[in-house]
Amino acid sequence: MKKILYISLLIFGFMLNAQDEKIKQFDLDHQRVYKLLIAPEDTGVTTVMFPSEVTAIYGAQVSNNKTQKNQMPFILTHSEGTHFFTLKSSKKVGQKGAINVVWNNKVYVIQLEVTKLERSYASVTFQPARQPKPGVALKNEVPPAVLLSLLDKAKAYHLFAKHNKQQLQGTYYKANNLKMPYSNMNIHLLETIRFDDYDTLVFHCILENKTDSTIAYDVNDFAVNVNNVSLKAKVSDASGRLPARSKDRVFFAIQGHKSKTRNNWHPDQKFVVTLPVNEMPIWKKPAAPVVPTVKPAKTDKASKE
Repeated sequence: MKKILYISLLIFGFMLNAQDEKIKQFDLDHQRVYKLLIAPEDTGVTTVMFPSEVTAIYGAQVSNNKTQKNQMPFILTHSEGTHFFTLKSSKKVGQKGAINVVWNNKVYVIQLEVTKLERSYASVTFQPARQPKPGVALKNEVPPAVLLSLLDKAKAYHLFAKHNKQQLQGTYYKANNLKMPYSNMNIHLLETIRFDDYDTLVFHCILENKTDSTIAYDVNDFAVNVNNVSLKAKVSDASGRLPARSKDRVFFAIQGHKSKTRNNWHPDQKFVVTLPVNEMPIWKKPAAPVVPTVKPAKTDKASKE
């Protein structure tokens, strides 16, 4: 009985291991050559995912047309603007090919090989190289002048994304669109941009005054809370005053961690933005003083005569 149980567990372990082998994750490294194993004779499909939109794909022994006469060993399907593509093969084991994937202004070299179904990959995910874990000491604190330049770069993020993506290497973006309601104001977190080399996040917000009074605040009091950890802004671009029933656009940046280590916060976190404010009393023009009118005394006709 024990022997049968041992054999069953062993078989189950092999099955789990075989399933794990079909799902692969690789850290992105443009100086490395990757190898993907593809199922033969239309018996499987491999889906390949990148962290964001793939710029271009160039291949050898690869086609995107399954119906052509001299069919290539590998068929690649990719829709422009997406971050994934699929690979399959109708050929027998042993066929080889290659693709070069352009992502984030770098070229990633991938070799392809048709192999037995049980050895082929069903899913392949390329992910950014692992960053130092929170708690790793910062080499140097980022100077305020550099943080201010990152604020300016964040303001121009969409221009860079459209015309000069090379300037955005090492950045991560998230359109958060989160609303944080407070008693006298709303804070709308529109987007967050992370500059990974500097362990810095820039937050783009709209402040909305819900009152009939002007709200005053210290531009250095912006803070962000994630999982009960609160970090104050190092620099900001804000006016410090919010007129009654008005809105204002602000940018601020946090960097590092309280313990002089990296925070490694990704822009897709559920951030809570806080800002202590003072509601200024409504100033009203004082009313003009009331001056009593003095009526002239009445004269007695009889006394005059």
